Amino acid sequence: MTFAARENAGIGQTEVLMGIVPGGGRTQYLRERVGRNRALELLLTGDLVAADTAAAYGWINRAVPAADLDALVDTVAEKIAALSPEVIAAAKQLVPPADLTDSLRAENDAWVGLVSGDLPAKLMTSALEHGVQTPAGERDLESVMRDIAAAL
Repeated sequence: MTFAARENAGIGQTEVLMGIVPGGGRTQYLRERVGRNRALELLLTGDLVAADTAAAYGWINRAVPAADLDALVDTVAEKIAALSPEVIAAAKQLVPPADLTDSLRAENDAWVGLVSGDLPAKLMTSALEHGVQTPAGERDLESVMRDIAAAL
């Protein structure tokens, strides 16, 4: 489960702006959450998505005001903790995760193929030179990376 603060959360898969694809199962889990078409849109645009949009897409469970986030998470955790372990186990068994073994291998192969190429190194080196590792750079990552890619 994933919850986010409405006012200040931004979620994105910006790896394409660095010349790679997300790894660690993120392409597969994203598709499972939002569907193929939206996953492709999010993966191929590298756009930052507001928490409300992410919730509407199904990427996160819910977007709430920042002041309410901790209370929501605590309430959800307390409700789950109040259930018997057998009920929790049964629910998890009835709603199993998809078997993504083959897809995860394919994702890893694609990531390795891209990250070992010349483009990601050029993009990431230039990104560091343009301050993407700073708070200001991180807040504007998408724009900075688009500018860098356009200049190559």
